[in-house]
Amino acid sequence: MSNVLEVKNLHVHFPTSAGNAQILNGFNIELKDHIMLGLVGESGSGKSVFASAVMGNVKKPGVISEGSIVLDEKVSILDLSEDEAQKIRGQQIALIAANARGHLNPLITVGQQLSEAYMAHHKCKKKEAREKAVQMLEAVGLTDAPMRAKSYPHELSGGMAQRCMIGMALINSPHILIADDATNGLDVTVQAQIMDLIMDMIKERGLSSIFITH
Repeated sequence: MSNVLEVKNLHVHFPTSAGNAQILNGFNIELKDHIMLGLVGESGSGKSVFASAVMGNVKKPGVISEGSIVLDEKVSILDLSEDEAQKIRGQQIALIAANARGHLNPLITVGQQLSEAYMAHHKCKKKEAREKAVQMLEAVGLTDAPMRAKSYPHELSGGMAQRCMIGMALINSPHILIADDATNGLDVTVQAQIMDLIMDMIKERGLSSIFITH
């Protein structure tokens, strides 16, 4: 079985006044096709930094000083330009982050945000993108999806916002899904619903996935 994602000897540090803070130090992971992998670590152990590195999006002043991240045994993510990395994000590999309201744009409706995510990878008219956004919102279990598409993030409950985040991650049918503490901060009952939804979507779409949690 081939590796859809392989991370070798990954080192990431952040410069500080007291020297370099080594967040990841020789991290290795292999993800096989159609496999669901769990990544567990305490808060501050570098789980989210790993997710950002895989997405080719480590925030400055973070520095990847060593290692490799290879997608589908041929694409070296660390060697991609920003434009090339953007083409991969969302289409080949997608991230569901925790705290959906903190990641969704508060000034734009959720329908428009999903539409823009779709149009970033497809040449289509706005009407088609809007229809895809509504279909995706229906797929992640939002009732009255056409109306919800017109809502702003602050008008949604935490669980509804997280469903929108899942929809945004899946709208371009990625091959790999990373869920980074995707139920953090939600009510226990809502956590179970969101987890069931993610699991169902992974099985339905035949995705390879990494679940990150503390």
